[in-house]
Amino acid sequence: MGLGTSIIEDIRSYLLRIAFLLEISVARLISLIAPPGMNDGPRLVAPARSSAGLGYVALALAEALGRATTLSFRELTMLPFRHVFSPKDLIRSARAWCQMCLEEMDASGIEPYEARLWSIRKVVACPRHRVRLVTRCPRCFRSSYHLVGPFHSGFCGSCGAWLGRPEPPFDGIITDNELRDAINIAELLHRTGGREVEATVLADRLNDCLASFRSIVSMARLAGLSTVALSRFLDGAQKPTLPALIRLCRLRDLPLTVMAGRHPSTRVRCSEIFSSSQRGTPGPVS
Repeated sequence: MGLGTSIIEDIRSYLLRIAFLLEISVARLISLIAPPGMNDGPRLVAPARSSAGLGYVALALAEALGRATTLSFRELTMLPFRHVFSPKDLIRSARAWCQMCLEEMDASGIEPYEARLWSIRKVVACPRHRVRLVTRCPRCFRSSYHLVGPFHSGFCGSCGAWLGRPEPPFDGIITDNELRDAINIAELLHRTGGREVEATVLADRLNDCLASFRSIVSMARLAGLSTVALSRFLDGAQKPTLPALIRLCRLRDLPLTVMAGRHPSTRVRCSEIFSSSQRGTPGPVS
């Protein structure tokens, strides 16, 4: 679902939908598709909750689904960025969703699904509807966790309530920086697709940025990083966390797409993308 858009489906949402369709548990589904030596479904469900991320489980499940369907599933995870981002604090442990996106899907006859974008911890807003993502059920006020319990995407894992809503929630006010970060990350996901970003591209772009500062010390101080950490990023010896990379981008008003080498112009500015999004209207869910 959502192929070719910034709100492509999260692989865990896909697993839930397939298990629901086949009327089997997620554990049973994983047992059927996982490669030899990794097909103990019940034991895999816990690590599979982080399968939207960068690690071995994400890679194994994406490849297993690919073999079972002849389709590519890396785009449903953060695997395209495994050479660029640190996995630390990248993926949420609990579910988050845009109530208005879910409502639009339902109204359009699209089977509800949960987007990969919503799984990223740094994303707290929907860039399409400009409202805060929701993390608790509006009926039972509980958090839900991926692949826990017999629920369907778009419904609460505790009480089964529908999680969509046609109007912005009362607590949906977001700041400009939160919206800017959400738009920035959504643009990166959309432009990258399933193609892997090379670590050397990021290191080269960071070194280009360094030329605008008096020293690595001043650049590190402005980005809120240690000089040692920034040196390791510049050398390609260590991968930055996504929040650290966003702070580095802000120093030059650069979008993440430029830092990852996925934007056609290195002269584009993040503020230009943000302003364009503010003037435009949200596109359709597809």
